[in-house]
Amino acid sequence: MKSLSAEAELARRLKGLAGGKARPPRDLASRFTARLSEVAARPDAVPIRLCGGKIEARAGGTLLAAAMKSGIRMMHACGAQTLCATCRVKVTEGAENLTPMSFKEKLSRRGVDAFLLRDRWNIMYLTGYWHTSTERPQATYMNKDDADPWFLYPGLDRDSVSSWWFGGGWQYFDVKEAEGAFPNLGTYAEGKTVDLFQLLLEGIKKHGVQGNKIGLDGEFYPQEAARAKEILPGIEWVRIGS
Repeated sequence: MKSLSAEAELARRLKGLAGGKARPPRDLASRFTARLSEVAARPDAVPIRLCGGKIEARAGGTLLAAAMKSGIRMMHACGAQTLCATCRVKVTEGAENLTPMSFKEKLSRRGVDAFLLRDRWNIMYLTGYWHTSTERPQATYMNKDDADPWFLYPGLDRDSVSSWWFGGGWQYFDVKEAEGAFPNLGTYAEGKTVDLFQLLLEGIKKHGVQGNKIGLDGEFYPQEAARAKEILPGIEWVRIGS
């Protein structure tokens, strides 16, 4: 292990290299050295060529913000809310350095910024929440900007759901339960049966929908489609099963 004085000396030398004016690199070794100096000086900066100029984007930031900071004008009609795609760009070089697109990014390319999964295999694959198929329906909902998924789930699986990747959700006691009844919490009731699909849709409405499209890993029955239109008017349901 290097001593603190040796590490300090190395840091001083790297800063010295970064502080001077770099000469035009003529060979691979000099280009490699210049790149090391650049990274050592600002390890979180990513150099990008855009519209004929060179800009630097910060890790975790956006290309739009970096361009505007550098004085390059880019249209963003939605106000940088990831809704209109007017600021999109085409990568002509360096695509091999990009990270693979996430599930959300793939949907966003189709103009879908929210999704609802009801197939248990899709739920398990995306969230890691392992469960079996029973008469008790379960579902996962997520907006593009949500940090964690939301769930429709039975009280029987409460601990399995909430102890994992969990942002919130809509718990019910069991199939064909009475409204307001949670025997597991000591609450008993007789009355109208809870419509679990309606519970899910109203929960999504209360949580909020990003954009005007929701991806769905399947299809609605006609009765479900009518109920979805009634509770979430103006929302287009896009099939994303494939």
